[in-house]
Amino acid sequence: MSTSRFIFSLTLVVLVFTARAQEAKTDSVSRPKKTTGIRFGTDLISLAKSNVPSANFKGWEVNADVDIRNTFLVLDVGHWARNIPIPNGQYNNDGTYFRLGYDRNILGKDPEKNMLFVGLRYGHSSFSETMNWVDSLSGYDASKIAVARTIQNPSLSSSWAEIVTGIRFRIWKELWMGYTARMKFFPGLNKNEPLVPYDVPGYGLTYKRPWWGINYQIYWRIPFKKPAYAKSKKPTATNP
Repeated sequence: MSTSRFIFSLTLVVLVFTARAQEAKTDSVSRPKKTTGIRFGTDLISLAKSNVPSANFKGWEVNADVDIRNTFLVLDVGHWARNIPIPNGQYNNDGTYFRLGYDRNILGKDPEKNMLFVGLRYGHSSFSETMNWVDSLSGYDASKIAVARTIQNPSLSSSWAEIVTGIRFRIWKELWMGYTARMKFFPGLNKNEPLVPYDVPGYGLTYKRPWWGINYQIYWRIPFKKPAYAKSKKPTATNP
């Protein structure tokens, strides 16, 4: 079994059993699971880094989650391109990635839908990478000859697992903000390629294991019914 398939299978098993254990009730009557809304957002850190030339990064990430009581199913999709200087050359990569998983809200049924959460993710990336550099060779007359060299991996993929934690809180009406901290494990790499993968979109540097990451996100929520925090208080009669 390949590393990516093993990670995917293991992550799914953990997701299923953890969710079931957390949803178990002491009484014999189970409450129906209710979905109250969906949130769409984006990562502000990726957008900021893309506008800083010294970051050597261009990318974006969009996020979505939907609640089932205190559990939130999560999908992230993004694009990542890096341009990293190396001695006498340059490393470039470009690719897309997604993450699929869930978050569990430790705060329980907060009427404001604020979150302090822990969760799991399965990540997968499809990308290409190129390394260009110049070798300096000695000629017959002891002169130096510059030789340009290129190594490419035109079609690569990698999968990994993540443990996440973070917060999300309501700012105004249906606007949420918060951060997600990630510890990333087990990137599946094909080391038989001409160039051993160096940086995986969505994961990061492959020689850093585990690898930390953080996103600061802004969300807009689309409720399926009027939420408790939006319900106006009934007017009360006052004596003249």
